[in-house]
Amino acid sequence: MSAAALATLSKPQEAKAAALSDVEEANAKVVQDFCDAWASRDAEKIGSYLAEDVSFRMIESSERKEGRQSVMEGVKKFLGTMKNAEFEVLRSSVFGNTVINDRIDRFENAEKKMEFHISGFFYVADGKIKEWQDYSSPKVD
Repeated sequence: MSAAALATLSKPQEAKAAALSDVEEANAKVVQDFCDAWASRDAEKIGSYLAEDVSFRMIESSERKEGRQSVMEGVKKFLGTMKNAEFEVLRSSVFGNTVINDRIDRFENAEKKMEFHISGFFYVADGKIKEWQDYSSPKVD
């Protein structure tokens, strides 16, 4: 192999992201709007982004909830104890119907302020979140 060919092969290649499709842009917007809705603490608004047959698991060690009604019971109970709630999305990636975000979730109740670094995984279909799973993540600077 010639020196020029070897140099070409060993040269780092810059990765270029493909432009998002219309579906991917719409799915990213659904998830972003859902995350933004938490600041309202309005359970109905938050729930409006969820499919009737949504599946949710808060963190890797928790029990999975199935169905919008079941998920919303937990959301309403949780929000009832909070003075403030916020999902700050740091960055998102979209692959078709899958949206992954890196975010900081902040909550405040009467006793304390809480902050969690989260990796959120969402599957969106027909404009609604059908699967939502959060994982705890170490903060990456």
